Amino acid sequence: MKAYILPLFLLLPFGAFAQTFFVEPTEKGFEKEVIQKLDFAGIKLVKEKTDADYLISTHYQKVKSINLGTYAAYMAVSDKQGFEVYRTKTKKKQANIYNGYQAVPAVLVLLTEKDLIPRLQKGL
Repeated sequence: MKAYILPLFLLLPFGAFAQTFFVEPTEKGFEKEVIQKLDFAGIKLVKEKTDADYLISTHYQKVKSINLGTYAAYMAVSDKQGFEVYRTKTKKKQANIYNGYQAVPAVLVLLTEKDLIPRLQKGL
């Protein structure tokens, strides 16, 4: 009986201290694709900001360039106190027919897949 209980107590702390994340909503709803990608990757997401250990925020802006629909974006992960613990690289994307003239969701999905998910799976 002791042989069954000991491994249970040894593995309990790993499940009890899992990191939870909350993706802050944007005014245009661009976070929906990010939430889907994170959920599919197995990242533990919560619905309330107060329940999360870390907050993921998306930042984007239109870039002045020759091409009219170019946007730059990055994502930041901060703890409960508001200190930024990780920031993705800034990526640019152009609005075109392939992304439905929606450059911001396309660049956020790219950042999520290539930069944010691998970092969260390694640990912060």
